[in-house]
Amino acid sequence: MFTQFTYQNVFEAIVETITEMVGTKSTLLAETRLDDDLAMDSLEMVELGVILERKFAMKFSLAQIRSCATLEDILTIVLESKQGVMV
Repeated sequence: MFTQFTYQNVFEAIVETITEMVGTKSTLLAETRLDDDLAMDSLEMVELGVILERKFAMKFSLAQIRSCATLEDILTIVLESKQGVMV
């Protein structure tokens, strides 16, 4: 289970997950666009949400996942879902 909810640790975990999912060798940045830069479709976004729920032991609504356009957006919903974390 994921226990270190710092900005950097969560970001690295998200990057690792997305890199494995889409098989990219590109450097992923907070502003990397999921649809335009990584060509992730809606089904892959749902799959990403499920993987992140398991990784971080938290639940996200489908609306939250669908609203994410960038890695920064994903990072924000993870950190906001964890009470007491400073973004």
